[in-house]
Amino acid sequence: MARKVIVALICATSILLLGSLSSRTYHRSGTAKGVGWARDFSKQTYNATLGFGEIMYISMDHRTDRQDAMILVSNFMNISMQRVSGVKGDSIHPVVIPEETKLTDGILGCWRSHVDCWRKTIEDGVDTALVLEDDADWDVSLKDQLNLLSREIKSNESPLRQGGSSSQSARPDAPYGLDWDILHIGHCLHGNPDNVVPGIIYKDPSTVPRTQLEEDTQKDLLVHKIQEDGYRSIARAYRKLESLRVAPPLIAMWRTGGPQDSDTSDHGHNGSNFNHQGWSKFGERSAHKTLGEWLSASNS
Repeated sequence: MARKVIVALICATSILLLGSLSSRTYHRSGTAKGVGWARDFSKQTYNATLGFGEIMYISMDHRTDRQDAMILVSNFMNISMQRVSGVKGDSIHPVVIPEETKLTDGILGCWRSHVDCWRKTIEDGVDTALVLEDDADWDVSLKDQLNLLSREIKSNESPLRQGGSSSQSARPDAPYGLDWDILHIGHCLHGNPDNVVPGIIYKDPSTVPRTQLEEDTQKDLLVHKIQEDGYRSIARAYRKLESLRVAPPLIAMWRTGGPQDSDTSDHGHNGSNFNHQGWSKFGERSAHKTLGEWLSASNS
């Protein structure tokens, strides 16, 4: 039986085609219940790989600064991840570039790096893999957020499912189900996903207040029919691959305001704004920021 490749992405190479959600409706969820269910599934999201088969992060070989940060932050939160080398677009032989593809070298390298992660997922024989990039940041309560996400997916499969196997979804080692190909828990794409079927809106008190989100992300929430703080949605977008898309996202990019913020763009060098301090949409609850404050306090 062919292994199904299931990957959770943060950004860049997974493209959601844009359309309209104006005629779509969402199922408003209650709180998931069931002691037996919680015993079998909840604990999986608190393990070292957050309930996924493995966690990978993409990083160019020379970005030892980001690699140091990812190892420190993941260790701080008892998360285990392994690095996959990023690929330079100009190193890819023309014969292997998909036909009719017009991408810059930076984006092409990003595409190839993610494909290498998908390939590793198959070679390692795991059902699911969380794929991040080396500028990823998350809320310090990420494990609790994923636990809630798992409960909503498992207890509300019917509005999210499209031809999936209930026996596969019920597996104790699959806390997010297996009725999708890509689960977007973090993304930098905004707009109206095409071919979206009715999804779930559920309470999550840890979501970032709307006023702290970028304008594009605020528009994204309206697309997902979220009009109040403290709610999150899970929507299914289907074209060639079946995907679940979470908004607002659980993973964001850590930014420092300097040229080190990108491996695909040349920001130039300006000493006045070189990387001296960082931030993300998670504000004071940012894992990077929390770790930095803890280290500063430990050294004072």
